[in-house]
Amino acid sequence: MTALRQHWEQMQSRERRIVAAGGVATLVLLLYALVWDPLTTRLRQMEQNVAAQRTALAWMQQAAVEARALRGTQGTGSDGRSLLALSDESAKAHKLGAAVKRVQPDGQHTVRIWLEDAAFADLLRWLDTLAGHHSVKISELTVERMPAAPGRVNARVVLEMSP
Repeated sequence: MTALRQHWEQMQSRERRIVAAGGVATLVLLLYALVWDPLTTRLRQMEQNVAAQRTALAWMQQAAVEARALRGTQGTGSDGRSLLALSDESAKAHKLGAAVKRVQPDGQHTVRIWLEDAAFADLLRWLDTLAGHHSVKISELTVERMPAAPGRVNARVVLEMSP
């Protein structure tokens, strides 16, 4: 440190001013490069992220409005689920999930369901729950008993929900 001080004292005043100005310029450049530029870059990135998120939010809000409108035009139960979802979930809840072989939407308020090797008692409980608790109308029902398995049936059901 003393050698640096000796060198400083040996310089002329003009050289000292030039070295001091260079030191200040270096300090300013370092502050800019290490502090100011990263801060402004990060701020710009955050502003772009906010703009992108606002755009996404606007799209999601519009999509939610459309989804609510579409949900309102399709047959839905008292709890807001579609007839398709309601029939599938309730069939599984009544131990008929494995028996459901095919589900086909037929218009906005109708679903056709094919069941194979279903327990007849479970089928009746399921249909009673749909009709009694969910206001689902059973418009067609075809049941064929399975001679080799007592209490087991194949069935085709057409369910309707009031619009």
